[in-house]
Amino acid sequence: MNLIKKFGHFVFDDEAMKEYLPDEIYKSLKNSIEMSLPLAPEIASIVAIAMKNWAIKMVPHTTHIGFNQ
Repeated sequence: MNLIKKFGHFVFDDEAMKEYLPDEIYKSLKNSIEMSLPLAPEIASIVAIAMKNWAIKMVPHTTHIGFNQ
């Protein structure tokens, strides 16, 4: 069993960043990561939305189970 493939499947990795982020935002995020710089709040908001959209795509459906008391 390849643990990297199993546990690394649901990761907002570089490939996902390139797909879900506009080029300038991607470059800014990568620069912040590589240089250990804080991420500007306006960039962080865009990254958060992209991560949410990516996560929703990763889980094709959700279920809500209600319990009657």
